[in-house]
Amino acid sequence: CRVCQIQSENEISFEEHRNSEFHIVASNEERKRSECRTCRKQFTSPEQLKEHMKGSNHKEKLASLREYQQSVKKFC
Repeated sequence: CRVCQIQSENEISFEEHRNSEFHIVASNEERKRSECRTCRKQFTSPEQLKEHMKGSNHKEKLASLREYQQSVKKFC
């Protein structure tokens, strides 16, 4: 299991692990750590998210969002 760093001896034990509360909680946490809420994209790992955040598409979206937030504040 990539998420939990556990190796199973067979498919049955792997499925048991995948259905365990430990794996479900770990998977949910990793999913949260690998989501870009700004761009509304999900990545397969936190490392991919870090690379995404360095990219121009993410930075442009972030700048656009900041401009929008500032314009909204002017009207409030």
